[in-house]
Amino acid sequence: MAMTSTIERCRKKCSFYQQRFSDIPPLSSEEYVSALRRADRPSMVLIDARSSAERSTSIIPGAIALAEFEQNIATTLSPDASVVVYCTIGYRSGMEARRLKEKHGLDGRIRNLDGIVSYTHAIGDMSDESVQLIKPDTGETTNIVHIFGRTWDCVHLSFETVHFNAPELALRSTQVGLVSTLRFTQHLHYKTRQCCNCMGYGEQSRQAIGSNAEGPASNKPMDVRCRNAQFM
Repeated sequence: MAMTSTIERCRKKCSFYQQRFSDIPPLSSEEYVSALRRADRPSMVLIDARSSAERSTSIIPGAIALAEFEQNIATTLSPDASVVVYCTIGYRSGMEARRLKEKHGLDGRIRNLDGIVSYTHAIGDMSDESVQLIKPDTGETTNIVHIFGRTWDCVHLSFETVHFNAPELALRSTQVGLVSTLRFTQHLHYKTRQCCNCMGYGEQSRQAIGSNAEGPASNKPMDVRCRNAQFM
């Protein structure tokens, strides 16, 4: 049996993680690079959801840190701008894309990129320096990628990888797990709130019911249909 190619392994991993966030439209690196090279390039904000240690090795050109987006851009984002989030291969970016969508009302404007590992395959055979990975401190192009761990070492053959050692990986994996639990809880809280609002239990609805001449015991039927009732 022929060994699975690097790009096939990469695509399989990306698809696995992106499918866990079905409410966030996925975006392939090929699609992203194609959009960048168009003459009528769309307005996009690219967010790197990885840790500072990973970003210090290399980033996709134009990427900003998650904290910078929330502190300086989120509240002043142009109405016609879209947001693209990436990490190593799509899991952390999916979590943060969902949170940003729900926190800042970015429904329909935010995408989950398939990750910096997939990006190496999209640009691996290109000579265009404008799309090559860069060192964030100097802006120089580089072929080195900081991946999360050996499991995700399926970059294009023209790239080299570095990753966290075993103790650091264990610590950071635990941190990601804790953040994942927090993000899931936040997501459920958001969906519950949306469902309650849709069913008429929001603050304005409660005030309206309280001031209704018929009182809260009105026999008028309440429409409890809710398209957000299915949480996940």
